[in-house]
Amino acid sequence: MGNDDNQTPSTEEASTQEQTSSRVCSLGDGLKEARQCCHDMRRKAVERLQNARSTTLGDVLDGAAGFVKRHPQCSLGVAATLGFFMGRLFRR
Repeated sequence: MGNDDNQTPSTEEASTQEQTSSRVCSLGDGLKEARQCCHDMRRKAVERLQNARSTTLGDVLDGAAGFVKRHPQCSLGVAATLGFFMGRLFRR
């Protein structure tokens, strides 16, 4: 009887150790994924920042003019809405 009692805890301990080991491995994998995600986000942010620094006012105006040419009705709606709210904001 004493042998059965001694074997049961060691089996439970081994099972607990295996569970702990698998949890540690999964946490390690999660950490690697998080690091990769942070690295990718940082790289994309640097690229966008460099792109924003190299953009000139002329580029922005050309983009806006292109949008107005492609979507004239939407542009008129936005202009009318902005005009209305600017008029309400700055009226005497």
